[in-house]
Amino acid sequence: MEDKLLFILFYFKVYPLQEVMAFLFETSQGRVNAWIHTLSMVLQMALGEAQVLPQRDPKNLARTLAWWVSVDFIMDGTERRIQRPQDLTEQQETYSGKKKDHTVKNNLIVDLEECLGRYLSQTFAGRTHDKRICDEAGYVFPPGCVLLKDTGFQGFEPENISTYQPKQKPRKQELSAEDQAENQMIASIRILVAHVIAGVKRCRIVHDVLRNTTAHFDDLVMEIACGLHNFRATLRYNT
Repeated sequence: MEDKLLFILFYFKVYPLQEVMAFLFETSQGRVNAWIHTLSMVLQMALGEAQVLPQRDPKNLARTLAWWVSVDFIMDGTERRIQRPQDLTEQQETYSGKKKDHTVKNNLIVDLEECLGRYLSQTFAGRTHDKRICDEAGYVFPPGCVLLKDTGFQGFEPENISTYQPKQKPRKQELSAEDQAENQMIASIRILVAHVIAGVKRCRIVHDVLRNTTAHFDDLVMEIACGLHNFRATLRYNT
C-alpha cells in the first residue's frame, strides 16, 4: 500500500513520462498507465473520506459555504494548458486568447479564514468566459456573506450578498485616489486566492501541459490537486 501511495503521489507531484515511471518503479509502461487511472480514483476516494475535497455541485454551494466559520470568500478562474486537439472545432473551443494556447479552465471559490478551496467548478474549454460558467451553474451564496472577484466576473451579482471587484480606469481618465486605494485593498486580499491556486498547482500534473487525453481525466486531476492542497493546508492550519 505504501508503494502504491508513493506511486500516485509522485506521479501527481512530478508528472514524469509514463516511460520514466516504468523505469523508476520497475514495471511496464502499460501497467503504469493502468495503475495511474486506478490509483487516481482511490486517491480521490481517500481525500473524500478525509473531507478535504472541494464541493463540485453548484446546487449545494450555499449549504456547503454556510458550514464554515468564514463569511468572506474569493472567486477566481484558473486555466491549464492541454495538448492541441486534433479536431478543428475542439481547437477553436479550447483556444484561450488570454493564454495564447489551448487550455481548460475552472472557477475556484476560496474562504478567507483558512484559505482552502471550498468549491471547484466543472472543467470547461478555455474559450469559455468566467462569468458564463457562473451563469450556467447558477451559483447561490449564503445570505450576508462577502464575495471578492476580479473584472472577469463583471456583472455577476448574486442576491443577498456584498460583492467587491477592482474598478477599471475610465477611458482617457484617471481613477480617483479613493478608487485607487480601494483597488489596492481588494488586490491585497485577492492575492490569497492566487496563493491557493499556486498551492494547488504544486502538483505538476495541473501545472504542466496535460498529456493525458482520457475523457474527464482533466477534471479528475484538478479535483484531486485541490484536495491535496486542502489536506496539506488543513494540517498546517490545525498545528
